[in-house]
Amino acid sequence: MSIKSTAILKNIAFCKSKNIRISVTPLGHPKNNPPPEEHKTTHQDNTDHIEVEKGFGLANRCFVNGLNSRNESQQHCKGAFVFICLSCL
Repeated sequence: MSIKSTAILKNIAFCKSKNIRISVTPLGHPKNNPPPEEHKTTHQDNTDHIEVEKGFGLANRCFVNGLNSRNESQQHCKGAFVFICLSCL
């Protein structure tokens, strides 16, 4: 367990050093009146997430549409192929 938590702390420190914000959905009930800054960051995170998912969906439809397989290694290859296609665009 300590090895895993050490790796997580190293990843968090790396993200902070590169000014990468890590955002997750908070647990429990939503706040009644969130501060405007928090609302703005949440909205920006959602907008960025939607844009990334849209890109993956388009790449998947355009480049991998005919590659249907149940083999796990081929599915990993499909995911890698979509990622490479997105990187090239």
